[in-house]
Amino acid sequence: MTGKTNLPPETELLVSVTGQNDIDFRGQAKCRVQDDRTFTAEPIGKSSGLPAGEYEVDVTMPIARVQPTSVQRVIGDGGEHLRGELVSKSDLGVNVEAVETVPVPTQGDSNKSRATADHQVIQDATFHDIKRSVTVRLPRRVSKETLTSLAKKLHAQDPDYERTFI
Repeated sequence: MTGKTNLPPETELLVSVTGQNDIDFRGQAKCRVQDDRTFTAEPIGKSSGLPAGEYEVDVTMPIARVQPTSVQRVIGDGGEHLRGELVSKSDLGVNVEAVETVPVPTQGDSNKSRATADHQVIQDATFHDIKRSVTVRLPRRVSKETLTSLAKKLHAQDPDYERTFI
């Protein structure tokens, strides 16, 4: 599980995956935000992969007081500098949480659905508001249509650049 965030480097995150409908699965992994603002959680579940179906993926930044000092200097001792639609307050403090439902296709599904679910962004570099360069790793060879679909998806995530190279 990989992602990109605007939280500061070294922020500790908890990634939870829960099966939906008839899928009886729940797993968690801890990870940290890297210097390039990406995070990668260790694989969750069996080494053979998760059964096909829908899963809820929940990425949470625990409260500020359990974060490293370097992170607290940016977000505040109690998270008071955090703002945005993913920020919430509770009796314990301020946390950040993003939740998304993700499909896991069956083995027989097309490469298109697997590639968009399985891609990994290796590098995401920008030059002012002119150029964005995204390096992506795919676990298998995919069709031109799949690459086009993935490129459109990646461009839509951050469309503010004149040119995006993938």
